[in-house]
Amino acid sequence: MKSKSYLPYLMIFLISLTAQIPLTSMRYVVPYLAHIYGASIFIIGLLGTVYGLVYFILASIFGRLSDKFGIKKMASLGMILYVLVVLSYNFYNKPFEFIIGRFFEAVAMAMVWPAVESLSSMLGGKSKEEALLMYTFGWSVGASIAPYISAYLLVYGYIYPLIFSSLISLI
Repeated sequence: MKSKSYLPYLMIFLISLTAQIPLTSMRYVVPYLAHIYGASIFIIGLLGTVYGLVYFILASIFGRLSDKFGIKKMASLGMILYVLVVLSYNFYNKPFEFIIGRFFEAVAMAMVWPAVESLSSMLGGKSKEEALLMYTFGWSVGASIAPYISAYLLVYGYIYPLIFSSLISLI
């Protein structure tokens, strides 16, 4: 009897986790930074709206492009863009700049998440249900721990969550 390999499922979990942690961290840190630089409630709300609309429009487009040009290439390109966007927040000092940042953050994640989903499906092989479970478990854990990590790092300065998110994105 052949034993089951759990390595693909561990990989799915880790890929999903490391993609979600920076995303959730920035979901909390960017409005905080925008507020420090004088963003109104309207601008802070717009940060989420811009992200959501851009992601909604581009995710299916980048999903098809990742099938054409390669899943790993698309995810890697998206994560590199994400690192650049996250680090650029350090240089913003006007509320509208954070809206531009969230726009490009959504572009990057629209490149990453469809590719991560496809990669998870491929790594899962015949067991799509287990692959989906590990994918969901990975992003759920990431979304649960990232706010606490970000809040802790913010105590020491706003640059630390940016560096942390950038480093996780490079993994």
